[in-house]
Amino acid sequence: PLFDFMWVSGKPQYSYAQKFGYGIDSIISNLYSADTEVFNSSSGFCKRFVYVGRFVPIKALDLLVEAYCHLPPKKQEEWPLVLIGDGDQKDMILAKRNPNINVLPFLQPDELKSELLKGGVACLTSHKDQWGVVIHEYALMGLPLLLSSGCGAATEFLIPGYNGFMFRKGDVNSLHSVLQCFTELNDADIKQFGINSGKLGARINNEMSARSLLSVAYL
Repeated sequence: PLFDFMWVSGKPQYSYAQKFGYGIDSIISNLYSADTEVFNSSSGFCKRFVYVGRFVPIKALDLLVEAYCHLPPKKQEEWPLVLIGDGDQKDMILAKRNPNINVLPFLQPDELKSELLKGGVACLTSHKDQWGVVIHEYALMGLPLLLSSGCGAATEFLIPGYNGFMFRKGDVNSLHSVLQCFTELNDADIKQFGINSGKLGARINNEMSARSLLSVAYL
């Protein structure tokens, strides 16, 4: 009774708002947007897996590292894993001493953009991520996506088989299968996934997010 509208980011949050009794005319979309002034360039083509975020248990980096390390050695050499960020699980990652796993520190937006411009398959393997703005950043940069079913933003920016693949959250075998699937794609298919990601990333931008909030003045 205190609020006339609920402003939500995507389909899971829309469903949540309905549980409070909000109808279609009182739910506003596009709460979250990546900085489309920064992440506005298409990346190149590169065979690698890239993760950006905190190195904490809920992000399931241990799952990603375990699944990756079970790829055949030649596939690992061909497809290195790049982890960008910091957190409690960093020591666990370094302890693997895998020469094909590269750990980079937290990067500011412009530095992160430069790194993502190199290309790769962008990963977010979280057990639970209510949204995950980094997924929008990945899509805007034209990167194929590898996401867990626990990522809220997957509902907006991932169509499995169109611009990437999804695995069952918390399931290392499912994740390993998806990693393997990417390594078996030909270059043309991977590039097309990236192009398609760019199309989905364009669904939301800074102005659209702001205008969605301002729209309540006309309702």
